[in-house]
Amino acid sequence: MKPVYIQAQDVASINPEGAGMSADKITCAHRGWDGPYRKICRLTGKLEHDGKMWCAIHHPPTVAAKKAARDAAWQEKWKNESTVRMAHALADAEQARRAECFDDLLAALQAIIAEVKHIDSDGYADCDLHRDEIEAARAAITRATGGTP
Repeated sequence: MKPVYIQAQDVASINPEGAGMSADKITCAHRGWDGPYRKICRLTGKLEHDGKMWCAIHHPPTVAAKKAARDAAWQEKWKNESTVRMAHALADAEQARRAECFDDLLAALQAIIAEVKHIDSDGYADCDLHRDEIEAARAAITRATGGTP
């Protein structure tokens, strides 16, 4: 909603009791609290809303628009942060799942390498496994145990 500016001569029709007005200045209708004391805005009321004059700071539609923009920014920030937290939680769960399988996978890989009985002169199995696959399995065992298989 676009603010409506009203001239001083039109104020008498808006606020007939003349509260908060002097002959040359129309003050803002905002009344608030500053601790235990009532606080009256001393700025000039230039914007009309619901029959009262408001300054640009306390004009209710302006205040509502600023609050909505601020809330939207916070919602976006929390949405992004919750997405990041969820991604970290999923990564932690995946790492825990893999850690639980580590010992079983290592034992199975060592068992496969031990089952290869027909070794040719180069030290590779004479079976369906390719030499590169056997070497990759041995390298994986070495990396997993931090030493030799």
